[in-house]
Amino acid sequence: MHPGPVIKGWSLLVAGLAMLVSGCTNDAYVVTRLDVLHDGWDTLNVRVAFARQQLVGGQRLTTPDTTHVLLFNAAYDTLYAGPLAPIGIADKRMGDREALMVEVCGTFGRHTVCEQNSTQASPKRLRVASDISYPDDAAYTKGHYDLRFIAERQVFGTDKWERIEQASGISGYLLAYVTDREAQSLMVPFGTTEGRFDLTAYEGYRDFKYYLHSTLYDDREAHVRFDVYAGFPNNAPVRLASVEKRVREKNDDDRVVELRLFVEQATEVLLDKLGVPNRNAMAYIDEWQFDARTKQYRAEMELVWGGRSFFGSRYEASGILTVMEDGTNAEFILRRGSRRAERYWRDRRLHPTVQIGDLDAPTLEELEEAYPEPAWSW
Repeated sequence: MHPGPVIKGWSLLVAGLAMLVSGCTNDAYVVTRLDVLHDGWDTLNVRVAFARQQLVGGQRLTTPDTTHVLLFNAAYDTLYAGPLAPIGIADKRMGDREALMVEVCGTFGRHTVCEQNSTQASPKRLRVASDISYPDDAAYTKGHYDLRFIAERQVFGTDKWERIEQASGISGYLLAYVTDREAQSLMVPFGTTEGRFDLTAYEGYRDFKYYLHSTLYDDREAHVRFDVYAGFPNNAPVRLASVEKRVREKNDDDRVVELRLFVEQATEVLLDKLGVPNRNAMAYIDEWQFDARTKQYRAEMELVWGGRSFFGSRYEASGILTVMEDGTNAEFILRRGSRRAERYWRDRRLHPTVQIGDLDAPTLEELEEAYPEPAWSW
């Protein structure tokens, strides 16, 4: 007798009968086909087929009790959850060829079988018109940017492109570096399309400053490049544009123009406090100096108003205007004036020391566009 083979055969027979009695397990149902098709970029159609794996006769197509569909974006956010039906997708708000995952589950009584397939959102591209101002201060640290993005996507089924509404969630950064020193660059992230920046706030500023000032010392000027990197949601930023700004040390002509622009602004503030119309006033600079150590201007300033008509009274006041190179902490101290001017000053209850506040400091480009003049009138 050979008991071993008999027991083995009996075990196989019992296992087969158990499978027939129990009907099927999770493995008894399979997905035989799952297609994800685009009806244009804004609609997905999902086609799925299920089969029952039979012990004898192979697979037989069958229909589940319920079918459930899930759609995920590249960040695994759920974009759709519901029955098998055409799925509308917000393609314009997605990234360039952003990965999409479709999961379909069929339920058969107590058993569920699922399958996944992937597709992509439409091809997209960005263009940018960039306006970068730098430097906006004497320390070569501050600036501002204005970025105007144009988003496009490929027309479905063609190689043409169409402009789409401004895509939300565009993010990126400015890569700032002294020309030929890209390895010592600063990454300036932006979350909005317009804003100001201070390079001292970002990692790597010490190296950037060293090469900038070294170049200024050797050549009296330097070129700083700003590469604009940006991308759609769930896409890595790519370089879209590069803007180069010239940085140079200010000369005496620059100082004259800069001070003149400060005096213009300070005069407007003083006239406003005095209640004098701008058209009836003139301002002069007698003497001035710039302290390179403290970065402060000090100017002897003369203000004249009134006296334009035969019967008009002429008012003359002079004093000291001080203002930092970046336009902050402007102050005027009245030193002397005509009797009419001093009485007018007191009648307006103005203290001899007038806090002007912060003035707008010109950029190097604005300095180059302006010309020094000995006096200004309104």
